[in-house]
Amino acid sequence: TEIYTLSLHDALPIFTVDMVTHGQAFDPFWALVQKGARAAANDFNVNLVYHSPSTTDPQAEASLINQAAARHPKGLVVTIPDAAVLSGPVKQATSAGIPVIVMNVGVSVYQNVGALTFVGQDENAAGQEAGREMADAGVTKALCVIHEEQNQALVDRDAEVAEALAARGGSVTVLHVNGAQ
Repeated sequence: TEIYTLSLHDALPIFTVDMVTHGQAFDPFWALVQKGARAAANDFNVNLVYHSPSTTDPQAEASLINQAAARHPKGLVVTIPDAAVLSGPVKQATSAGIPVIVMNVGVSVYQNVGALTFVGQDENAAGQEAGREMADAGVTKALCVIHEEQNQALVDRDAEVAEALAARGGSVTVLHVNGAQ
């Protein structure tokens, strides 16, 4: 009698999950996100298809979400940095029966678009805590850099930092930069 073993990695992928983020793969943060997603997909024998626009562009991301949904993946992972632009495409995907997980940005809207869950941090809480920690450390003036102009989560976080510092007599200057350069 011969015994054959088949490892999970020898089998064809069980199913496909599309991931559409607003962050570009060349950005060090998003390169790590993509690397981690690919490692997890490999561990669980899932075919991962990763998409992101060439610049932070909610309209381009919306188009990528629509294209991914049209392929009918078994799951869709998205970011929602601009709810006004991205909620519609995500709702269409969930209405079509595609399970959606929102990650990184979109904690305040994931339930409204029909997503299963959110993976990431609450930017308001993060900003409040950062502001309190800075005030406790004696910071009275802070600079918040927003590197993605259309990312509401960054605006929300920085507003909470400013509020927490202002409550202790401090102030925040917000600087908008083009993070793609």
